[in-house]
Amino acid sequence: MKADSSKDLCLDPPSIEVWAKVLQVLERRIKLPTFRAWVLPSKILEINQSEAVLAVGNEFAKSRVISLCGNE
Repeated sequence: MKADSSKDLCLDPPSIEVWAKVLQVLERRIKLPTFRAWVLPSKILEINQSEAVLAVGNEFAKSRVISLCGNE
């Protein structure tokens, strides 16, 4: 994984590591073109033990990301 979705954010190092692992899992579970189009452009805003809060480009992107990995 080459993209660093957290480089502009003030997340602590453990959160950055968790997000990188989440992206790796999603990359394996979602078809690569779909992953690159919808998941990879999202930016992580916050992450805790039960959920991640992402920023996406618009409502359509939000619905796609939720449909792809909302229950992961």
